[in-house]
Amino acid sequence: MERHVASSARPREDDGDTTRPTVYGYISLQHDDEDEVTALHDQLTAYAEAEGLALAEVYVDRNVMPGQIIRPG
Repeated sequence: MERHVASSARPREDDGDTTRPTVYGYISLQHDDEDEVTALHDQLTAYAEAEGLALAEVYVDRNVMPGQIIRPG
């Protein structure tokens, strides 16, 4: 099951900095734990902000086993 999680780390138009590189996050979990998804999403957002990156979107794959080649996200 694929679900896109929108990010709050999009560049603000009023900050005057439109040159930040745009990046996308990806989270893959073997289970379906929304608390863990939220925590990892927050870590990705904080990292992007600290590095001056514009995190456009975070893709999340849930219930994906290691070695599974075909993934929803």
